[in-house]
Amino acid sequence: MITRSGKDKNYEVEGIVTSVDIRRSVCKVICKDGRVMINVPWEHTYGGLGRSGFSYTPAPRERVKVRLDNRGDPCIVGSLPPLVFSRQDKTYIGAIQKFEDTYFYHRYNASMMSSRSEAGTSRPVDTVPGDSVISQGGGHLGVTNSGSIIAKASPLARIFITKIDDFIGVISRNYSQFSESAKKVQENIKGRVYQYHAWYYTNTSSRNDEPEYEEIIGDVSAGEFTKGEYTTEDLPIKDSRIVKRQVTSDGTLRYKQEITLEGRDVISSTDGSTNSSTKTQSNTTWSVLVDDGSSNGYQEILATRAIIQVTGSGGVVLQFNDDGTASLVGDTSLLVNFPEVNVTCDTANVDCSGDATVNVGGNLEETVAGDIQRTITGSVIETVGGDITRTVVGNYTETTSGSKLETTVGSHTITGNPAVIS
Repeated sequence: MITRSGKDKNYEVEGIVTSVDIRRSVCKVICKDGRVMINVPWEHTYGGLGRSGFSYTPAPRERVKVRLDNRGDPCIVGSLPPLVFSRQDKTYIGAIQKFEDTYFYHRYNASMMSSRSEAGTSRPVDTVPGDSVISQGGGHLGVTNSGSIIAKASPLARIFITKIDDFIGVISRNYSQFSESAKKVQENIKGRVYQYHAWYYTNTSSRNDEPEYEEIIGDVSAGEFTKGEYTTEDLPIKDSRIVKRQVTSDGTLRYKQEITLEGRDVISSTDGSTNSSTKTQSNTTWSVLVDDGSSNGYQEILATRAIIQVTGSGGVVLQFNDDGTASLVGDTSLLVNFPEVNVTCDTANVDCSGDATVNVGGNLEETVAGDIQRTITGSVIETVGGDITRTVVGNYTETTSGSKLETTVGSHTITGNPAVIS
């Protein structure tokens, strides 16, 4: 407060702010004529009675205008732009970081100000008449004369909203979003880039930050280590995984998918105990494995360029080769149960080290264009409810170490050149 004579009241002076007391909302000002004013408040546009309003605080070295009322009490009523020479600290509110000064002055400068000096260092150089901009510490919040809204903290941290096509543009080097249902992080940490996205299934899991579904895209090894949280630890070694998805239930992993840059895709699912299934797909192989955790409790299908192989837990292997051959190998028994079975081949070989039993409810008919050779070290029992007809163009050879019993309700006809050794 400063006391003046009557003729000095109700007038304005210029000064420089030297210090600011934010808690008391007053500052110290040195006037242009050398006078010092203390406890000088500043005006607010609105919101003096409550929490609402625009909050502004003068800064030290700021050039201000001070008005004294009829009692001699001073109050800062505004800020005056300083005049500077050849601005080196140019700031921009838009995305373009280079602005043509010649174009700017010819179109928007209506004053006779020297081309070597500019007014208002806080004003972005790419503003035009009608723009409203708040600038602080290199950040800008503005509304353009076209109605667009810009919030910019740096060239890589800004939001642009415009009524043109109802467009909202967000540019950020690092980005995070959190709600009760999901969390999303896009981060560059120590040169490692990834996106982490998590969804919550219950309110409890959301409050405890225990997502049921998680997805990582980019550098998976870095993303699964940090999951958007700040860390000072060393990151794990980078691998070729670029996509990872997983489902967790009550803290137990139930589903996982991982895709690599080479195109390898692995999907696994588990009941949380011993039962699981895994599908693996790459450039050269495709396989499905179903496992119960025991030593032989699995079923697998494997496909490559050369073979298609089906492996059973009992040791049965069915394989189709690219040379046209096929094989079926097993350690126990093979059951074929169809209303009708037709087998056509050039040469047929049946080798049985144990017993062979054939039960046919109707007619048994065999037609072979080549030879038939049967070697049986055990016994052979054939029971046919109808007729047995065998037509062999070549030789028919049957070797039986044990006994052979054929029971036929109808006729038994063999056409060809049979040779039986018993």
